[in-house]
Amino acid sequence: MAKILPANISALSFTKNKSEFTNSGGKISKGNPSSLFKNTELYHKQLFFTMYLLLFFAFLNTFLPYPKPPLKIALLVTISHYQEGSDWTPLHADNDASLLEHALLRQGFQNENIIQLRDGEATREGILRAIENQLVKKARKGGLAVFHFSGHGQQVRDDNGDELDGYDEAIVPYDSPLHFRDGIYEGENLIRDEELGQLLEQVRRKLGKHGHLLTILDSCHSGTGTRGMGTARGTDVIMADSAYIAGHLEEEPLSSTLLENVRSDSRLAPEVAFFGSSARQLNYEMPSPEGKMVGSLTYSFCQALEDLPSGASYESLFDQVRLLMGKWVPRQQPQAEGPLNLPVLGGRALAKKNYFRIPPDGLLGESAATLPGGKLHGLFPGTKVGFYPPNTYDWKQATPYRTGRITNADLLESEVQLDEPANPDSLLATWAYISEYRYGELQVPVQMQLPNELQSAIRKEGEAFPLLQFVKAGGELSIQQAGDTLQVIARDGKVLFEKPANTRTEVFSSQVIRYLLQYAQTQFLRTLEMEDPDRKVRAVLIPIQTKDTPERGVCRVGDTYRLEIRNEGQSPAYYSILDIQPDYQVNVLVPAPGSRRTPEEYYIGPGESQQYEVPFAIYPPTGLEVLKVIATDRALDLRSIVANRGQSSANQHTFEQLLATTYWFENRGGNTLTLLPELNIETLVFKISE
Repeated sequence: MAKILPANISALSFTKNKSEFTNSGGKISKGNPSSLFKNTELYHKQLFFTMYLLLFFAFLNTFLPYPKPPLKIALLVTISHYQEGSDWTPLHADNDASLLEHALLRQGFQNENIIQLRDGEATREGILRAIENQLVKKARKGGLAVFHFSGHGQQVRDDNGDELDGYDEAIVPYDSPLHFRDGIYEGENLIRDEELGQLLEQVRRKLGKHGHLLTILDSCHSGTGTRGMGTARGTDVIMADSAYIAGHLEEEPLSSTLLENVRSDSRLAPEVAFFGSSARQLNYEMPSPEGKMVGSLTYSFCQALEDLPSGASYESLFDQVRLLMGKWVPRQQPQAEGPLNLPVLGGRALAKKNYFRIPPDGLLGESAATLPGGKLHGLFPGTKVGFYPPNTYDWKQATPYRTGRITNADLLESEVQLDEPANPDSLLATWAYISEYRYGELQVPVQMQLPNELQSAIRKEGEAFPLLQFVKAGGELSIQQAGDTLQVIARDGKVLFEKPANTRTEVFSSQVIRYLLQYAQTQFLRTLEMEDPDRKVRAVLIPIQTKDTPERGVCRVGDTYRLEIRNEGQSPAYYSILDIQPDYQVNVLVPAPGSRRTPEEYYIGPGESQQYEVPFAIYPPTGLEVLKVIATDRALDLRSIVANRGQSSANQHTFEQLLATTYWFENRGGNTLTLLPELNIETLVFKISE
């Protein structure tokens, strides 16, 4: 209950002259004694009533409790090392817990309401008990709950006949072995889809229709064999006897999730769930920017949540998750279920702050400090930071109190060195903004399984390009020979590039180095984001002619769409569009190649919509297609930069310079990318399928 003061109490006053009373400085009466008496009597009544109201509200504020805000609770289950003798592959799930905890704390969760189970704590009994005690019992009407699991998943023989493919999906607790052993272990410790769904339904009931449940499962429940180099969270070993498996070889799963049996009930809190992969796909781990292995879904979710604008829906969040995962595990298809049109975290997601505050213990002398943000937040070594007086929102028009550059950074924290000393108290009060983005030393770790002569030729060819790091293990890409072909293979086993094995050594080494550089360029551009709320221009695909019912986020070869450009910002903008194909080719879509329209004509006012001049037809190659919509305060022409591979005299805008730099890997050896925050970049991502 808010504390309320009567509107006129602070305005009443009186002067030394008893015959003169004022209200807000204006005279009420003067002269006539009878009038004065009446006004005096009225004044005392009004004063008495005012004092009564003050006492009444003081009583309410003192003895009646304020309504409790909706509680935010979370249970994070991570299993890196399974029980000895279980035969499960070790994972790096403990890194997921730190990432997600950080993300939830930034969203207003309290430490005491985030419970973590790790390794030996996460037995079947431990997980079930934690769901009951941490989520079901603590859930409050209108509250927000998060359940997260990072570990292995497995398919298990259906025990009640409700699965058309004959298998239940399950998460694997610490004490569940990998293999089926008839009469000894038949999957009793697995937590099946129905069981987990029923428990989470109890949470939803406690939260009520105005509450919200978010489930994140960074595991997979099945998978085929793979040639990939990465660690996968899941297995193609089914928890069932061989006779049962043989009888269900032809069955295809209808769903890969644990929500298929969740009931829809208007009395329950809505539930949104994110899954690391689709049916019969392995869910791979990926390297974070600082080199640690993490769950691909967990990292991508935390990164997308960090960059999400206020009020965004789960649809927007999932698009960004899919894009980020597509960079590292392009063959893997994350899934989302539930009412994706809802705002993230039930509409209670805290607005993204584009500034940082030095923590109370963050001063490192008069010329250095730590910031509560790292590579996850765009703070790489070399990034320039400006420190401004508190409550400086339009920082681009203000003069910084101090400036500095990031010297060291991990995923969640960084150190900044000031250009000149500062008063500690003044520095602690400042707001820090990124005034120049530096994306660090780009590196692509590559491992090779090739004859020595060919390996030596590739290493020699790649010496001029520091971003290519040839490693013995842990590569993002692998160059190897498979039969009569030479291949470049991604971490998840997808073949990205191949040539006949009899290709001349010098020819193949030159071609593969060029491909690796092109791969590095597109991987960077795919996930490049910048935000300028005044120039928020995005693109939307609207179906014109499709073979089947359009599926959100999926376009089929042969379908035709209309590309619509919308300005949802407050200012007019010029816009350009880059198209990044699944085969890592970069094209300019706007300004349209061959069009008579000048770059200045691609101009859109606030609230306006425009259509691309020709229909958007879908062609191979299949895979993840990305459109980057760049909104700026002046017209850009990216065509000559792309056509001449960075060699253009017209690259004066900060984005033109950045795009040109991504080509300079090939002839200058540089690999540091810089960008000033003077534009808005929106991403449209969709999968092209047959």
